[in-house]
Amino acid sequence: QMASIKLPDLPVSEQDLASDAFALAAINGLVVVDIEETRKLSHVPFTLKPSPFSRALFAEAVEVQTDFNALLQALRVDPNFILNVLQETTQNDPFTAKLVDIYRVYFLESRKQALSMGVLRSDYMVSQSGRRPTLRQVEINTIASSFGFLSERVCRAHRMLALKFPQLRIQLEDMPQNRFMEAIPSAFARALVLYEYKCNIRTQLSKEVFDDERQLKAELARQKSSTLVLFVVQPDERNIADQRFLEFELLSRYGIRSVRKTLAAIGEENQDRSDSILRANEEEVAISYFRAGYTPDDYPNESCWLGRELIESSRSIKCPDIATHLLGTKKVQQYLAKDGVVEKYIFDDEAVRRIRATFATQYGLGVHDDDRELGIAAAKASPELFVLKPQREGGGNNIFGAGIPSHIESMDDSALSAFVLQERFFPTVTRSMFVRSGEIFESDIESELGIFGVLIGSDEKVFLNEYSGHLLRSKVASSNETGFMLGFGMIDSIFLT
Repeated sequence: QMASIKLPDLPVSEQDLASDAFALAAINGLVVVDIEETRKLSHVPFTLKPSPFSRALFAEAVEVQTDFNALLQALRVDPNFILNVLQETTQNDPFTAKLVDIYRVYFLESRKQALSMGVLRSDYMVSQSGRRPTLRQVEINTIASSFGFLSERVCRAHRMLALKFPQLRIQLEDMPQNRFMEAIPSAFARALVLYEYKCNIRTQLSKEVFDDERQLKAELARQKSSTLVLFVVQPDERNIADQRFLEFELLSRYGIRSVRKTLAAIGEENQDRSDSILRANEEEVAISYFRAGYTPDDYPNESCWLGRELIESSRSIKCPDIATHLLGTKKVQQYLAKDGVVEKYIFDDEAVRRIRATFATQYGLGVHDDDRELGIAAAKASPELFVLKPQREGGGNNIFGAGIPSHIESMDDSALSAFVLQERFFPTVTRSMFVRSGEIFESDIESELGIFGVLIGSDEKVFLNEYSGHLLRSKVASSNETGFMLGFGMIDSIFLT
């Protein structure tokens, strides 16, 4: 059952636009499970037309993504980096401490699989605070990077509307193609072929099989693999289309089967760890793909933690593994912005320049951070210029503006060390119409750009490092957050200016 649609009194042309937009949303799977009635589907919040974005800054974001992928790969294989950077955080954040314990035991001491896969997303806002607009990184997401499918389908819907309604004055060549559903299923197929070669076939994989789509499909058909992709999901998941279409694409394009399980269900299967094979429904798992596990809410009991440990202790390829997961913490992002850190891991001067050009001003708030007092003083003097961030993912956790000084004052030194302070961005505001809960609204909006990248590598070799699509999320300008699953934002698309 679909939620009802209410069309307001709009000019005839806008009535037609809205009606077609609703139809395209339904046809393209732009739906989530309704928050109140779980047997009903609701439209995702979405804009009725694309929003402007700088052509030059979009190109910068796309180009730097493979640099960030390479940086994360280099950090992942450094056995000291995570332990050193997160040492103080783990003393004051039990959730991060538990993840680091898993990293220490199952990655550093007894790792069964050298291969790792990452579906990554780097998020940016355009800062207007300088002499010219600049791209500033909000965060990099290393686990459960979502909305790739929904973004691609909004792009598709907006392209159709641009064709049908020339009064929108949007040229198709100004709307960048979104390749998420082309790139990500292909990456999973290549990772599965690598798993078979490393674990079951034990011969050298030819470069042609890995790089050529036709030969990749032929190799999958030859292998007749019975292994699965395990989607690790939250119970009562609402964002089903974004996940399910990827499952169906893996099956229809490559014949790769998937199974969905929660961390608790995995933990309760009481698997035998003696052969390091992860099993789901008694079948071998080749790839464990996390769409959950990034928030303490995903671990309400020990079965959930056991499920995570079973995955990390197995020979399945993790997407991501625990090391890559931890590289997405706010503390790591803040630490990377320090002088000389990126240069230890990336030796291409131009790549270093591209990465550093996106960094925001950030302060560590740990007792041992040399910029701690400077950051606290700046936040108290001008709180409207900063965001206080805990080590949490999923949106809705940050503290903004006037709330920062009192929050700092309420914490002792140890509690404050679990936070970082980041400069706040003030992007361009545009006027737009959008749909939420079946109704059309008009408001000033601000946008946040996400760039997807995919990475497959071992300690010694990178097999795949690609840009793999984009996401534009917009929010009402008066709101601080962009997470649309929490009711803050909407899915948008881009026309380049």
